[in-house]
Amino acid sequence: MSGGPTCYEIRVDAVLDDAWSACLDGLVATEGPAGQTVLTGPLADQAALHGALARIRDLGVPLLSVRQVRPEASMAIMIRAELRVLPGKREEFIEVARALEDAAADEPATLRYAWFTGADPHEFVVLEEYADQRAAFAHNQHCAELLRRVPTLAEMVSVHVHGALGPQLQEWIAGEPVAHGHPPLS
Repeated sequence: MSGGPTCYEIRVDAVLDDAWSACLDGLVATEGPAGQTVLTGPLADQAALHGALARIRDLGVPLLSVRQVRPEASMAIMIRAELRVLPGKREEFIEVARALEDAAADEPATLRYAWFTGADPHEFVVLEEYADQRAAFAHNQHCAELLRRVPTLAEMVSVHVHGALGPQLQEWIAGEPVAHGHPPLS
């Protein structure tokens, strides 16, 4: 008996986008090589795995591989970003922040996405939690239009990324002067 969900990587020989995540128990779909899709994420138990595989079969999608992956390979990514709104842009920024929250609510592998403010009405903090780093990048892709508006409305003060930081996340952090990565101790 397991103490929690088991993480899986399922490869299929077809192009699936994140719209399929809901019917595949929240597995995150990312593009693989040569028209393949890699579905990754935690599944509650063997019944959930078999259910996801049955839905893939019912789609007529050729299954290439299924493998259990270490939880670190699919470890949740937590992000805390602080932003300072530019003069005269507060109301527009709040509209964009709310639209981002609404969009994130439709992403099965986005576990938390919430904005906060404090005593200074121009300072905002967003807390984000994703099932894994693929889910974080899927969110950025899904919300690209809204995210492009943020730098016109606010200055990024700091970004702290916590979790198993794969090469793609490490590269993003290295390219952002205010970003800091925090991998797990073990």
